[in-house]
Amino acid sequence: MFETLAPGVLDLRLALSREPGQVRRHVQDLLPAEGSRLAAWLTEGKTCLYLCGLRGLDTGIEEALTRIGDEHGFDWAAMAEEMKEGGRLQIETY
Repeated sequence: MFETLAPGVLDLRLALSREPGQVRRHVQDLLPAEGSRLAAWLTEGKTCLYLCGLRGLDTGIEEALTRIGDEHGFDWAAMAEEMKEGGRLQIETY
């Protein structure tokens, strides 16, 4: 399916916490490493962000995005609200 997308349309990152022989990684662990790229995408106003994971991890995700916003000069809480209203932000926990 992803082969049909034009280059640069989708950037998929997986945080797998239960892969045998691998260090546990969660979404909130990956976000800071991508902070500059993520901030650039978020501030351009067209990016859609879909995050999912176990209930309880959403707090860590929100904290990571707030820190990225602080470091890059935007208010994550305000941006998140705008993105949700525009259908560009979905955070699902289960």
